[in-house]
Amino acid sequence: MTDRPEASTKQKSTSFLFHDSIKALSLLLACFLLISSLFSIISVVLLAEFGFYTGTFEATQREVYTHFGKTTAEQTLIDVYQEVYDPVDPNYSKIDEYDEALNAELLRRFATDNVLLTITDPGGRVLASTYRGEEVQYEGETSVILYDGNEKAAIERFVHFVIPVEKEGSGLFYVMDLWLAQVYGQRFALIVIGFISFVLFSVLFVLLLSTAGRHPKESEPRLSVFDRLPTDLMIAFYGVYAWLLTELILQVTESWKPVLIVPAALLILISSPLFLLFCCSFATRCKCGTLIKNTVCYQILYWFWRGIEWFWRHALCPIGRTIHQVIAGMPVVWKTALILFVVSFVEFFALWFIPTRSALLICWLVETLIFTVIILAMALIMRRLQAGGQALAKGDLQYKIDESHMPSDFKEHARDLNSISEGMSRAVEERMKSEHFRTELISNVSHDIKTPLTTIISYINLLQQEKFESEAAGKYLATLDRQSTRLKKLMEDLLEISKASTGNMSIVPTPCELEVLLSQALGEYEERMAKADLIPVLHITSPSPVILADGQLLWRVFDNLLSNAVKYAMPGTRVYLDLTQEDGYATLLFRNISKEELNVPAADLLERFVRGDRSRHSEGSGLGLSIAQSLTELMGGELSLEIDGDLFKVSLRFPLYVEK
Repeated sequence: MTDRPEASTKQKSTSFLFHDSIKALSLLLACFLLISSLFSIISVVLLAEFGFYTGTFEATQREVYTHFGKTTAEQTLIDVYQEVYDPVDPNYSKIDEYDEALNAELLRRFATDNVLLTITDPGGRVLASTYRGEEVQYEGETSVILYDGNEKAAIERFVHFVIPVEKEGSGLFYVMDLWLAQVYGQRFALIVIGFISFVLFSVLFVLLLSTAGRHPKESEPRLSVFDRLPTDLMIAFYGVYAWLLTELILQVTESWKPVLIVPAALLILISSPLFLLFCCSFATRCKCGTLIKNTVCYQILYWFWRGIEWFWRHALCPIGRTIHQVIAGMPVVWKTALILFVVSFVEFFALWFIPTRSALLICWLVETLIFTVIILAMALIMRRLQAGGQALAKGDLQYKIDESHMPSDFKEHARDLNSISEGMSRAVEERMKSEHFRTELISNVSHDIKTPLTTIISYINLLQQEKFESEAAGKYLATLDRQSTRLKKLMEDLLEISKASTGNMSIVPTPCELEVLLSQALGEYEERMAKADLIPVLHITSPSPVILADGQLLWRVFDNLLSNAVKYAMPGTRVYLDLTQEDGYATLLFRNISKEELNVPAADLLERFVRGDRSRHSEGSGLGLSIAQSLTELMGGELSLEIDGDLFKVSLRFPLYVEK
């Protein structure tokens, strides 16, 4: 038992070492790919500048030689002038003596090897030359304007440069020709290498950022020693380093001094791991939430604020409490106006008393930085409040807004939203309990009443078979029979509406032809409609619509609607039934004229126990339309009701059945 902790510790340390080794290898590989892609991109840009991708090899060679010759000639004349000019006394210049000091020895001293120069004045007089009739490989001309120390005088000199033919392996340009031929042949391979390196680097870069600060068997990211350095100092260091590297690269590309190429290459090699470390550290700080807090500026502002807070609480405690209570009790709009007034007041005095433009610019930058941080913090807080409001709007009553690190007004608003969520949750829970209790009550009462009611109906049927001497007894018995049947129908409606509203009713959807079902329903109601002096008028489109529904439940819907028409339609009128199909839906429209004034809103008629006959002289429970609506919705349809004066319209809408 004592060996297990040691084994666990050893296994954990091995896991850490393996994880760190993988990250180190990934970092090295990412550095190599970054350097490869950078060098490829820089090489492709430089080669494109010299026409490697648009011209022939000879044209590219001439372009390189022209650039190299002009750069060498111009830099040589500038170096010779620096030799003549006296920098100790800027008012003294030997620019007039420049031609006298110029000679072939100076040209050989400062010119690049194997570049032969001939210097002439605007009149064509040769001032100095290193050309001695060598065989010419390439030649060109350029001009240079030289100024004295105060730029009061200037002279123009023309340079004819010659690149001689070199023997095999003997000089710079022989090696350059070999290099140009090699690069020209591999110019397109550089694009492929750069693209592949960049893609692989991007993948590794994303992986390094995603795993930055993560360690095995630790759920939360962790800061390293490098990650604990102040963020602003790290950014300043990298900014200075990037500026120096950029300046050096510009110097190399402009002057093509070989002495600068090696330092530039070394700096690029060093900058790759530094760049990756910076990005990984930046990602780790963001994950740990220390990007802003771990800065010198933040610490200075924090302690400055703490000092002001301490001074406010201890030195100006009575006044401070009063002002704090006044500000805390102010509305948000007035607080914002007060802050803007104070900021404007400070800016006014800063503009008035700060003497120099540079100091004013620094103050403006500091102010902008502070306001940027504050506005971003407020935006993040508003985003949290917005997310909470959207969650409430979507019905997510379990969502809670994080109130930490919020100002008092925002925190109070967050608490209000959380309170709304809790109140709505309680209300919904109580409503569900009430609905469940009501449903259970209806079911239990209906079942309890059903048994004695069945017994009563049975005995009434037995009594109807007996003969009574009194006519009144027969009438009483008929009334008992009618009312017991009505009560039984009411119990059945209550059970059905309870099942339909809670979704406990079983549905067996099958393809149903509406014309057949509707014709059967009208056939069942033919005698009752004739007795009520109603004329049914049926309009059916061809072909007959077919829907997917439960035939028994759909029959109950038709039964309730036709029964409603028989009870409440005006005698001597027509009952219209229109069956149509359009846009993938089948629509059945019931229309009739009410015999009573419809002084009830259409929405109320769909509620339970609501009847158009307010006097309640006619039979009915007020559940027919509600049951029809619930059953229609259970089968995936829609039931809508509309009242236009005394015109009563009910519309049923079902999706058409598409055979697969």
